[in-house]
Amino acid sequence: MSDANRHALFFTPLLGPRRHAEQIGTVDSVKAVWTHNELVNKFGVVVLPLALLASAFDVSYGAIFTLNFCAVIPLASVMNFATDQLSMKTGDALASILHVSFGNFVELCLAILALNDDMFYLTRAFVFGSIITNLLLVLGLSFLVGGIVPFEKNKYQEFDVDNVNVSTGLLSLTFMGFLIPAALNFEFPDKEVQVGVLYCSRVVAVILLLTYGAYLTFNFYTNPHGLRVNPSTRSNENNEGRNLLNRTSSLNELGEVRTISSPVAILALLFSSGFIVICCGEIVQTISGLSVETGIPDTFIATILLPILMNAGGHVTAISSALRDRMDFCIRTVIGSSHQVALLIAPLAVCIAWAMDKNLDLNFGIFPTAIMLVTVLVVNAVVADGRSHWFQGLLLIGGHLLVSIGFFFTNDPSKG
Repeated sequence: MSDANRHALFFTPLLGPRRHAEQIGTVDSVKAVWTHNELVNKFGVVVLPLALLASAFDVSYGAIFTLNFCAVIPLASVMNFATDQLSMKTGDALASILHVSFGNFVELCLAILALNDDMFYLTRAFVFGSIITNLLLVLGLSFLVGGIVPFEKNKYQEFDVDNVNVSTGLLSLTFMGFLIPAALNFEFPDKEVQVGVLYCSRVVAVILLLTYGAYLTFNFYTNPHGLRVNPSTRSNENNEGRNLLNRTSSLNELGEVRTISSPVAILALLFSSGFIVICCGEIVQTISGLSVETGIPDTFIATILLPILMNAGGHVTAISSALRDRMDFCIRTVIGSSHQVALLIAPLAVCIAWAMDKNLDLNFGIFPTAIMLVTVLVVNAVVADGRSHWFQGLLLIGGHLLVSIGFFFTNDPSKG
């Protein structure tokens, strides 16, 4: 093999195949950013200045919370659009890094900002709430809507069960890591053991981060097409294998074409992420005050309300994919988001706290940890046969309602 071929073999998965010079103009790119979701962007132009000014005036915590939350929605929409557009320019590996970095950026901001203010219970609540919302509510709504619309008797939808089994197996391993600190704290409540719980959490966090890195390698480099390329289709003499192994396109998984240039996409990412950090900071600062004003427990706000509202764009994407019968993409979006939170954001928050000399651990408490483990078991059972229908979706939504009721009567998930 020549040096040029070796170079292409190594770098193509990272940078993507060579394409012609980009012909998308700056003006056209800016217009595309504005028009891709024009109604939401118009709403953002109005609400973002109000959110930035709200904290400077003597207004209620509820008003500050609502304005900043509303401002995050169009900003997150711009970020998701820019990330998708930029990922079309790169290969699978860089695209995965982009989606990892910005896919759950709002959750990461909330967790780190709460950590900075020593609100450890809120950091854990953000993580727990995002996972449960994705696996129960969003997946349930996707199954429900996809199974009913359009209505047909005996209707069900199919998806790649092998890839789903890899994902759910990874979640099972993750929650095993979450269970260990909680079980240690429950079994040995002495103060001397708390130091061991903290050190155990740090070791678990490092292992989870390494596991997520290995998963990205598996998903985007060694097995980019999952388990569809088997020994009989891997041969280059086989047309199916050749098509799967050499498939490249300027379309994303929903068939959308690139409409903005890379520099404009990068500027859009920087703009949206900067203002998201500011708005999330205001949201974290007002949660306690909002809880006092409304009588709603702050943990319920962080665990149930915020995850539903903050990632509304991703939720809509998953549900709309189910409506178009793109169940593989739908499930990959839902469970992939859970992977990012459980395997990246949670352990990364622990490592950041470690660097800041703060004692954040992965002890979610027995109550939340038990809910997470049961959730994974339920999801495993639901997707085991590679088919879904509306009644399974209804069951998952009912599970989320039960969890919501439980968290309405608790204040600190670390207390179990």
